[in-house]
Amino acid sequence: MIDTVLFDMGGTLEDIWYNSETTASVTQKLIETLQQHGLYPGCNEVTFWNVINAGVARYKTWSESRALEKKPEEIWPDYYLRDFDFDRQVLESISEKLANLWEVTFY
Repeated sequence: MIDTVLFDMGGTLEDIWYNSETTASVTQKLIETLQQHGLYPGCNEVTFWNVINAGVARYKTWSESRALEKKPEEIWPDYYLRDFDFDRQVLESISEKLANLWEVTFY
């Protein structure tokens, strides 16, 4: 008999960490994935990381203030990559892939 179902959302139970090596790796993989789909950031990796990091902070502020989470199809174009002039349809179509890369490579 099942008496409890537990969902781990956003690292509540797992120990997550990152360092300069994982940051560099995820930055490079995200840029490569975007470029494979015709999306070019037009900046170096440091600038790209800083823009993404600012978007992550924006999303975290929104999410924590409402105790809600959005789908990757909303997070990536509206927060993480908002400051780039990317085609939204293309970005939405690869958002799950980007989210997976982020979770598996960065943390």
